[in-house]
Amino acid sequence: LCRVAATPDHLLAAPPGEPVPLGCRALDVRARFPEYLARTELVLPAADGTFRVEELDRWAEPLEDQLVRLLRTRFSGVGDRAGCLLEVDVIELAPSGGGWNLIGEWSWEGGVRHRRSFSRPGNGEVSDTAAVAAYRDLLVQLTGAIGRPEASEKGERRRPPCPA
Repeated sequence: LCRVAATPDHLLAAPPGEPVPLGCRALDVRARFPEYLARTELVLPAADGTFRVEELDRWAEPLEDQLVRLLRTRFSGVGDRAGCLLEVDVIELAPSGGGWNLIGEWSWEGGVRHRRSFSRPGNGEVSDTAAVAAYRDLLVQLTGAIGRPEASEKGERRRPPCPA
């Protein structure tokens, strides 16, 4: 994530580790955010429980585009199938209890929807710097969870499902 006039340290980077193989040549990622975050301006919580739009603090690119880029980096597109579809919805991304929370949902090929909550401890600060760091860390946590193969009932590890 990056704000105009911010340092490159605010860009999303893929979590450490090898890309997860999908068995398809291309990954189609569809990412959606709540309407209040679908803007170039940074959105911060206000003291009265609402949100305020920081007109002068802007993202270098929309959050949706950054999440799509991050997910495409996380997965390798090697295989025989033409493509796989990953749909990701950020349901909520906001401060809570002095820290920050993200609720995300995702599905592969329109199949089973997975829903997880992620948190980042904080000191109650809701500055632009704290928001950028929280958004970055929580979106990286979400990406890492999507990229992690799930254990089957037999305890085996498998890759994310992309049907033939």
